[in-house]
Amino acid sequence: MKKSGCGFLPVIFGTDETAYGCARLFYENYGADSVLLGSRAHPATDYSRIFIRKLIPNLDTSVVFRREVPKILKDLISDFPRLFLIPCSERYTCLLVRNAPLIGRFAENRLLSPQTYEKIQDKLSLFLTCSRLGLSYPSCIISTPSVLCGQAIPFDFPCMLYPVRSELSCKVSDINEKHYIGIYTGKDELMSALSALISAGHNEPVILQAYSHLKNIRIISAYCGMNAKVRLIGAQKPIQRGPEDSFPGRCTEFESVYDREICGFCADFLERIGFRGFACVELITYPESGKYLFSGFKPCPGASFYNIRAGRYDLIRCLVEDITERSPYKERLYADGGSVSSLLPTFPFYRRPALDFANAERPDTVLSYSFDFSPARMLSLLRYKRSAKENSASCR
Repeated sequence: MKKSGCGFLPVIFGTDETAYGCARLFYENYGADSVLLGSRAHPATDYSRIFIRKLIPNLDTSVVFRREVPKILKDLISDFPRLFLIPCSERYTCLLVRNAPLIGRFAENRLLSPQTYEKIQDKLSLFLTCSRLGLSYPSCIISTPSVLCGQAIPFDFPCMLYPVRSELSCKVSDINEKHYIGIYTGKDELMSALSALISAGHNEPVILQAYSHLKNIRIISAYCGMNAKVRLIGAQKPIQRGPEDSFPGRCTEFESVYDREICGFCADFLERIGFRGFACVELITYPESGKYLFSGFKPCPGASFYNIRAGRYDLIRCLVEDITERSPYKERLYADGGSVSSLLPTFPFYRRPALDFANAERPDTVLSYSFDFSPARMLSLLRYKRSAKENSASCR
C-alpha cells in the first residue's frame, strides 16, 4: 500500500460507492491507499487499484465486529502510526460508537460520543431532538403497523412509510421478507402494505410521514471537527433520473447548490448538539416561507461527499488537517458549488459507468454495468473518461 505523506492509513468500513468516493479523496489529496472492510462485495469497489478490500462475512453484526475488527486494527497499527476510521454506513457508525472502548484506542480521529449518537441515531431520535431545540420536522405518525391500520391519516397523500431504525430498510421487492420503505399515493395502497407487514410478522414501530416533493430536498454534507465546530459544509440537490415521484434516496447524482443560509442553518444545528465527524443532513427547504424541515440524518459520509469542494478543500482534507495540525477552527468553509458528481461507481441497475482514474501508473479503468457496446454508448464512455481526467488533474 502507498503510505500518505502524513503517515496515516484510512480504514474505511463499507464497500459501496460512498466508500469508493472516500478512498478516492484520500488518494487524490495524499496519494494514500486505503483499507476497506466490509461484510459483502459491492460492484463499486470490485476493480479499483487505490485500496485493499477485505471481506469478512457478517462483519456488520455485533459479535463478528467485536471479534474481528480489534485484531485487524492491531495488525495495521504496527505498520501505520495513525489509523483514521471512516464508517460509510449508519450500521458501522453504530458499531463503532457502541464498541468505542475496544476500537477507540486504535483511532486517531475521535469517534462520535454515545450521548450525541443517541440524539440522531434514527428518525424518532432526530425528531425528538428537533422538538427539544424548537426546530421543525415533517408531519408524521410513529406507531406499529397494527395500530396504524386503525388510525386516521392526519395529512394528505402521498405518504412515506419506513421503519424507525433505518438499518432495517430494504427495497420494495422485499416486503414479504423484511421491513419496507415506500411512497404511497392512496389509502388502499398504504393499508395493503401495512397488512402485508403484519402478515409477515413485522409489527415493529414504523414512521408514516408526509411526503415532500424531491425538488425541495437538499442533502447537507458536513465535517465537524474534534472541537465540535463545523469546518466545511456544502448543500447538494439530488438530480432526478426517473419517474417524477421516485424516492430521492435512489438518486446517485447530485448538483451542488451554493446556499450559505441553508448551510449555516445546518451548521448551527450540528454545533448545538455537539456533533463530531461526518454528517449528511436531509433538509426540506421552503425558501418562499423561510421554513426548513429536518427530514433525515446520517452520521457518516454519503455518496455526495466526493462532490463537496470549497476551493482546494474537501471533507477528507478537513479531517486530516483537524488531526494532524490540531489547530482550532477560526472560520467555516462552504462548498462553492456548480459541479455535478457523475464519476462515482453506482449500483448495476443505474446503468452508468464506474470510473477509476486515480492511479496514473496503470491504464485507466472503465467499468460499465450496462453491457451496452453500441457506438453511442462507447462515445458516452469516452466523454466520461475525458471529463474524469480533467477533474482528476484539477484536484492535484
